[in-house]
Amino acid sequence: MRICPLILAALIGCPRPDGDGTRVTGELGGEAFLPGTVVFDEFGAGPGDTASPEQQELMLVLADGPEICPLLGPLFHYSWLRCESACEGLYAGQALWPSGELRTVWVDAVVDGEVEAAYQLARDEGPGLFTATYRSFDISPLAELDQQGCFDTCSADYGFLMVEQVVASVGDLEIDAYSIDQLDGELDLLFSPGDVQASFEAPWCPMGLHNP
Repeated sequence: MRICPLILAALIGCPRPDGDGTRVTGELGGEAFLPGTVVFDEFGAGPGDTASPEQQELMLVLADGPEICPLLGPLFHYSWLRCESACEGLYAGQALWPSGELRTVWVDAVVDGEVEAAYQLARDEGPGLFTATYRSFDISPLAELDQQGCFDTCSADYGFLMVEQVVASVGDLEIDAYSIDQLDGELDLLFSPGDVQASFEAPWCPMGLHNP
């Protein structure tokens, strides 16, 4: 198991190990999906905003790389075409780059009243709804580039790190408990590349989430 570097822990923050109650089964891309990172964050104000979002929004992320919290924010930026911040963050966390393909599941839930509730799968965001997206990345091209080269390549070809991106066609999400540092619940998702079932105790990971 890779230990969270002390410098990254101090500057960015790293989650504590997944709780004993976290169990994930399923298969994505023809291989068993056994994520080494299961974390969550809450959306906040974007750059230049003076107030937090009007609706409470939570993101749960499952990734099959161990303890890669510092990479998730940059990968989220990359998925929204924010090449500059994505490349900056990815190179800041270079010590955590996986050696092979990185498979991730992103579950975005919008709260309607109480956080602890069952959410309905949808294509778009809305109160009481959630979206689920499977994204597979290959970060290896970055080894041949520097941060400026990453930005130039990303700007010319957004998909240069993205192997696959698919939304769930069927799914259930229930959040059982929520605090500022942990999110507990269950999910069951079906994607065209496979399926994922989980009972999770996800610690907080400061991804710096905000809507584009």
